[in-house]
Amino acid sequence: MVRASTANMNMCGSRLGAYRIVSLLGVGGIGTVYLAKNEKTSSLEALKILLSEFTESSEMHERFEREIENCAILKHPNIVKLNDYGKSQDISYYAMEYCSGGSLKDLLRREGKVLNPLNACGIIVQVLDGLDYAHNVEVPHMKLADGTWGRGNGLIHRDIKPENVLLQERGDKVLLPKDSKEQTRLEKTYIAKISDFGLAKSYRSAGLSGNTQTGSVGGSLSFISRQQLLNYKYSKPEVDIWSAVAVLYFLLTGKTPRKVEGEKNPFNAVLKNNTVPIREVNPSVPEGLAMVIDRALDDSSSLFYKKATDLKKDIIKCHLEG
Repeated sequence: MVRASTANMNMCGSRLGAYRIVSLLGVGGIGTVYLAKNEKTSSLEALKILLSEFTESSEMHERFEREIENCAILKHPNIVKLNDYGKSQDISYYAMEYCSGGSLKDLLRREGKVLNPLNACGIIVQVLDGLDYAHNVEVPHMKLADGTWGRGNGLIHRDIKPENVLLQERGDKVLLPKDSKEQTRLEKTYIAKISDFGLAKSYRSAGLSGNTQTGSVGGSLSFISRQQLLNYKYSKPEVDIWSAVAVLYFLLTGKTPRKVEGEKNPFNAVLKNNTVPIREVNPSVPEGLAMVIDRALDDSSSLFYKKATDLKKDIIKCHLEG
């Protein structure tokens, strides 16, 4: 997150289109996200606008528009839903469903501790469901290198990290023991939703869109594999799967799989530092689950998991056997 400018803070209380801005939710790489009230429906939604310092940047406008286009075609319960988009007072914006539980990073901050394996895996399995859908979705309208428009298939996110997994709160009834005074209790659970598809790209048409320069890289270095760093433009779905496992590692340990932050050259740190086996950080992680995580995070050669569904099966198998 970057610090919000005074201009961004002054948006609170103003109106864009049908939306009255209530409060600041956060500031990302290119956009500010506000909690806003849709005055037509009275619903609360998350409103994202392009940062004021990027209003003159055609490159950032293109990325912002690409994020809207990507969100518009993604319709899955584990992906944040796009509700509306438009332009008002020369400000581009789009509205999406408001996730009241915040991000996974917010969740760990609230809990003040790491999650237990059952809860952490329950969240990541939902993320994998969302990724499996995105990796196979049809992209009906994408810009090709020659300036024409064509059809593509399969979006890779390329920036899966705790801040980009949001949580929708819900209450589930849980059965209590027979000797309890009450039969059920309402417990807070979460629906995980992937957000921020600004770096997403159709991998089956990799290199054709002209949106990514050779040698450029996106994503958070603490949550990307060596393969994504070395071959960003031609990344395949397995880099998203690696990042999802890195997020699971973070939920179970409070640490990232590899030491990157604080390094003089974080790019070299990704290339040179191996991931740390998870039980060296948290010995309480079940052995079977630890084996799956360590195998998935081994990026010394090709990545083991190519499909989100394969990793999901192995995670579920660990719990059934445990």
